[in-house]
Amino acid sequence: MSSFPPRLMTVGFSAVYVFMYAPLLVLMVFSFNKAEYGVAWEGFTLQWYQAVFDNKNIQDIGKTQLRQIVGMISQDISLFSGTIRDNVSLFNSISDKRILEIIDELGLTHFINRMSQGLDTEVAERGSNLSAGERQFISFARILAYNPDILILDEATSNIDPISDALIQNAIKKITKGRTSIIISHRLSTILNCDRILVLDKGKKVEEGTHETLVRAQGLYSKLYKLYLKEETL
Repeated sequence: MSSFPPRLMTVGFSAVYVFMYAPLLVLMVFSFNKAEYGVAWEGFTLQWYQAVFDNKNIQDIGKTQLRQIVGMISQDISLFSGTIRDNVSLFNSISDKRILEIIDELGLTHFINRMSQGLDTEVAERGSNLSAGERQFISFARILAYNPDILILDEATSNIDPISDALIQNAIKKITKGRTSIIISHRLSTILNCDRILVLDKGKKVEEGTHETLVRAQGLYSKLYKLYLKEETL
């Protein structure tokens, strides 16, 4: 895939608008209750937002091209019955050498080494025989194998245990390097290297800035960060 030069992407959601130049990391922190979330989700329509890639509306881009441009990792990992190799390559012609290079680049060599059959290790449907961290490791390798221009992480670290978290954070740095990345997370450990942070409260943008500037602002983000630090010391 060709390199991804600096380009403008505009995203609007309700009163929130994001302007991004690649490579750029963006985080959205949400704070709302279940009822409000349900209303927001059920009321979401395409007319609420506009996304533009290279001055072209996202709705004018074919689905096949869009899937080549955008890669997504969510908390619900899409794994299928097959080998680790199959789940990373998606049955395309990616050599074992390249897959192992990707795993090494992500700092996850220990993960494949402890598997009894390496890349030939069988994965159960939905990865039910793997831990949450191991499922994410495979999804990260898959993304790096296809090298999308834009990456979306949607609560990708929400179910990760503390031991896997440090490895996942390191892997996130690797897969977000050099590409526009949108990170949606409640887990503040995921965001420390973001170029821009948007804090949303009840569907409205209430703060915007870097981690350092938002902590100094003593607003909602600062309160969330203090809670995070307190939890880390327990």
